[in-house]
Amino acid sequence: MLQTFYEQNNYSPLFVLKGSVSLLLQIPFFMAAYNFLSHLQALNGTSFGPIQDLGVPDKMITLGTLGINVLPIVMTLINLISGYIYTRGLPVKSKIQLYAMALLFLVLLYNSPSGLAFYWTLNNVFSLLKNIVYKIIGEKIENKQKKDKTVFPRSEKTVFVICSVLLTVLIGLLIPSAVIKSSPSDFINIINPKSPNRYIIHSGLIAAGFFVVWCNVFFHLFDCRGKALLSRLLMSASVAALIDYMFFGTELGNLSSMLVYDVNFGFSIRNKILNILILAICITVIFFMIKKVPRLAEGIVTVLLIAFSIMCAVNIYTIETDYRRIRASVVRNDYFLPLSSEGKNVMVFMVDMAPAYYVPIIFDEIPSLEEQFDGFVYYPNALSFGAHTKHASPALFGGYDYTPQLIVADEDKSLRQTQDEALSVMPLIFADNGFEVTVIDPPFAGYTEPPDLGVFDYPGYNINAYCSDGRYDDINDNGFDIQSDEVLFRNFFCYSVMKASPIIIQNAEYDMGRYNNTDCGIIEDEDYTIPQVELSPSSSEGVNQESMVSYQVVSGLTDITEVENSDENTFAYMVINSAHEPMLYQAPDYVPRQYVDNTEYDVEHTDRFNYSINGYSINPHQSYNAMRFYTSNAATYVALGQYFDYLRETGVWDNTRIILVADHSIPYMNFPDTFNNTYITDMEHIGMSNLESFNPLLMVKDFGASGFDINTDIVTNADVPYLALNGLVNDPVNPFTGNPIVSFNDYNGAMVVYDSYDVNITDTDFDGDATRFDYGYWYEFTGTQVFDTSSWRLISYG
Repeated sequence: MLQTFYEQNNYSPLFVLKGSVSLLLQIPFFMAAYNFLSHLQALNGTSFGPIQDLGVPDKMITLGTLGINVLPIVMTLINLISGYIYTRGLPVKSKIQLYAMALLFLVLLYNSPSGLAFYWTLNNVFSLLKNIVYKIIGEKIENKQKKDKTVFPRSEKTVFVICSVLLTVLIGLLIPSAVIKSSPSDFINIINPKSPNRYIIHSGLIAAGFFVVWCNVFFHLFDCRGKALLSRLLMSASVAALIDYMFFGTELGNLSSMLVYDVNFGFSIRNKILNILILAICITVIFFMIKKVPRLAEGIVTVLLIAFSIMCAVNIYTIETDYRRIRASVVRNDYFLPLSSEGKNVMVFMVDMAPAYYVPIIFDEIPSLEEQFDGFVYYPNALSFGAHTKHASPALFGGYDYTPQLIVADEDKSLRQTQDEALSVMPLIFADNGFEVTVIDPPFAGYTEPPDLGVFDYPGYNINAYCSDGRYDDINDNGFDIQSDEVLFRNFFCYSVMKASPIIIQNAEYDMGRYNNTDCGIIEDEDYTIPQVELSPSSSEGVNQESMVSYQVVSGLTDITEVENSDENTFAYMVINSAHEPMLYQAPDYVPRQYVDNTEYDVEHTDRFNYSINGYSINPHQSYNAMRFYTSNAATYVALGQYFDYLRETGVWDNTRIILVADHSIPYMNFPDTFNNTYITDMEHIGMSNLESFNPLLMVKDFGASGFDINTDIVTNADVPYLALNGLVNDPVNPFTGNPIVSFNDYNGAMVVYDSYDVNITDTDFDGDATRFDYGYWYEFTGTQVFDTSSWRLISYG
């Protein structure tokens, strides 16, 4: 009879717990706030009003040696007042319970950081005022709810549930897996390899907790009208997230393994307005659709959920496959650069993404470099055939047979085959002529990362091929492995939320790569923290892990160089990434520091950027990222200068030919009134490229050379094979094409330059098995000055 009575009155015994729901829902947030504020290092040493240090108990009253914490006492008094107001008219037993709770919190929080006690006090004041207001208007709301007979459609509830799962899959799984899939090796520590899929799982769990658990909890607390509104809002959020992720903010620059872009990104007012208008239209359509044809809405989100789930599964499988391949291929071996004391040595260093236009500025700032680089010829008017390693490195290593135009014209060879051929041209020619050959970090060998060194296993040849990844165990002595895990476990979800947000708020969410991590860069015992956090264009806290590894490679060249007392000739090429991985270094020595402050130095040396390049000048002070690139280049030259001093000391300087070359230059630097504002255009098209992208470093020191000379003739980095072989091998020929190795002066082909956002080697449609690059811009250069815009013409997009 009682059960029947409950059913007739739509009542459940569980309804007695409704009064506790609001308290229960607050407990997880209180726990999070307590944990956050109790360990927030940013509070340490920070004062606020009469509170001297928010990171420790306030001790605002001192009696002799005894310090009394005032904030917990004030908090308790407010709790007691609140308890008196709440329990008016209730039995004594209820009052005692609240008073006991207030005293318990006094004991628990008495010795807590004053920042936590301050927060708790203000929270209690807010709760008191909130409950007073609720008490006044509560009866009106309750009466209105009793009269509300709205029935919530089941289909709308289904849409809400599906959308909560859809957002979980999109933000928690799909976006992180897409980032990792683009380059799995970037998220694998070679010393202690672990599957990057753990970051995806962690992000997915956070997203599930947020969208599936909490959204549904609050959904069931609302009445029918509120549920209907939430259902429509969640579907709107799902569609908006999809639109923002897939169609806006897709070209923000290169993303590091710490989820930090190498340049500042921003959006035009036009794009922001367009984004808002499109989202507004979509939300309007969704509200109408759910109200009029909820079954259609249910079908759309179901299809999207299935599609996203399949994409996630494919991404995760691909990542796990690459991880297992990388883990199996890791070979921990020492590598070295052999040099002969009596023979001829040829060394080619590809300094990835080093611009030619930085050289005179850095050398003028650091006069000792000109003496250390004595014997070099600097080519300020150098040109590259591409704006990214994928497109520019084949010509650098293989010569003019491997320009982007010729690569895509040869449909019989895949991109992987072409890359491997280009990387092997100089090693095979030098080996055929009796040179001992060494290759270190060949870029994209086998179209894999780390590079597949097996591509140099040619029968009858003994080519020493090495990979520098994982050779510096002391890098991890700083706890970088653990720190990077902590950063990625937190920031992958934050990155996904940022990418799925309207572009008008993406910069605030990105927060210069910190993703609003308050304690980022603050340390206690470690020597370094990651990533590097901007304080100003001239100051920072922390370091970048990739930068530190790359810097240790170039600064450790003396450790791997072995001078052999013989007359055997040697050839070696090696990739140096320290200029590619931007980080702020401490001036004037340009060395890494946990705390960098170049403010005073930059003020005193502002005039060093007045150098004019064909009428243009740069201003790295304008951008934090620009200064990071500049100091990374300066640090690279300082380290190379020290290495060259070592070569002089060991007696192999005069019998060594050295080529410093970049595959391409720094793109999209956002320098005001400089190269990137001079777009390559014609009457029908507007190119996405900027001229500075195609001005790579090229410096050559020949045998027995002296002095520091400048050659302003137009050259390209495809001249490197000719420069390396010149005078050592008679009439060298490409072993794969049969064509002679020529210089720019003998090259009769068109100077066709290519640029595209297709920069990865694991792209779904244009991976190593493809025979062409993704769609991009093709330019023709016909002049004699790289920065002369009249010498450029956009010829096609495709």
